[in-house]
Amino acid sequence: MPHWVSIDTVTPHEDHGGTHYVKGTVQVEGQYHNPPGSGAIDWMWVQPDSDPHPRGKWQDVSGSEGTHEYQTPYHTTPSGSWPQEFLPDGAQTLTAHGYADDKATHLAQSSAYPITVDNTDPECAFVDLGDGDWVSPRSDQPIDVAYSDNMGVVRLELYVDSAPPSPPQVWYELSSPETQGQYCFTIDTSGWDPESGHILSLVVYDVAENSTQQSISVYTGRAIEV
Repeated sequence: MPHWVSIDTVTPHEDHGGTHYVKGTVQVEGQYHNPPGSGAIDWMWVQPDSDPHPRGKWQDVSGSEGTHEYQTPYHTTPSGSWPQEFLPDGAQTLTAHGYADDKATHLAQSSAYPITVDNTDPECAFVDLGDGDWVSPRSDQPIDVAYSDNMGVVRLELYVDSAPPSPPQVWYELSSPETQGQYCFTIDTSGWDPESGHILSLVVYDVAENSTQQSISVYTGRAIEV
């Protein structure tokens, strides 16, 4: 059996519709194999196939005969002393390469591992309410919100006088990612004290768990004029 290397997983990632969405720094994990008497894979190098200029990081695995596991970090955004490890948002494929101790003798290459990079935060807004507006004291007060994202929004959360990591008062999971849309939450404001102020916070998550929060103060005490 010749030398071989594999990429088995890239973590953390979020799966939607069979697509692996990643952001920030990820761990590339896989295996490599050194046959007896054929020289060892001592260094791993991971790079995106779509980039003609290699952007990776040498990982010392100090190989020996047999099959071994490896882990190596990969930064999809500039990080520390590795600013060259940067990938634009979009579909990419990562490939692992095994080299001898001289870092010049190429011994093995993995199959391409598909990922989709998403380091862009979504956008969100309250549609009909602004900071300082009034809402009616009622059991079914509608709260209209809008959202957008380059890859797709998957979850909306609405908080009243709280914020993550506290549980949201109401939330909505989209059946599939949407790049833009609107949704109407319904909350109970009937128990709010007249003229009292409350903070509504909207949090939106995209396919890679990037998030954005928007907050406004609202008051009860009279009905909104329609």
